[in-house]
Amino acid sequence: YVFPEGTSIAAGEFVLMTVSDEGTANYSGLGVQIFQLELGNFSNSGEAVSIEDGFGNVVDAVTYDDADPWPAQTVAVLGNVLVQSPDGGCSTLELIQTDLNNEDPDNWQASWVDNGTPGAPNSSAFGCVDAAACNFASGAFFDDGSCTYDCYGCTYADATNYDAAATMENGTCEFDFTDPCPADVNEDGQVGTPDLLFFLSQFGSDCPE
Repeated sequence: YVFPEGTSIAAGEFVLMTVSDEGTANYSGLGVQIFQLELGNFSNSGEAVSIEDGFGNVVDAVTYDDADPWPAQTVAVLGNVLVQSPDGGCSTLELIQTDLNNEDPDNWQASWVDNGTPGAPNSSAFGCVDAAACNFASGAFFDDGSCTYDCYGCTYADATNYDAAATMENGTCEFDFTDPCPADVNEDGQVGTPDLLFFLSQFGSDCPE
């Protein structure tokens, strides 16, 4: 596949390669560059993949496989399937450490989420597993102690302790209900004779318990 002239990939950017119009449409909303192969695909059984610059120099290359020591098996823990085989299953192959050798099978894993994470960082089995946490990781299976709860606070702008940084209400809001005009008994916006008459009509009566 020859990328269109002028194509560039910025540091930290993700690029998708699709094999059909349907695949392109499915991921068009991710906000990443998508290139559709005109012929062929990436084989589940393994093949050699390389990327070259405009002068034909190999920038990076890898030859992956579907046999040991490459990850190719379904992973189950206590009878529960956590990871499907990347060899025709629901998982995809993911590079674990980008700064290590991508020719090393031990530096690859089957994705911990079905269909991988196109257009986003690779999946991980570790993360915050507390659904009440601000950084809950829905795809994580094992807690890594990273849970944070600093998004909780009072989210009502009229409260005296309103927290503009809070995104989750925690029920701690406090409100000042001080009456700015306590003498306006009938609440008509001014203090007048009707207020006095109402006060005198109630003078001496017992307050309800």
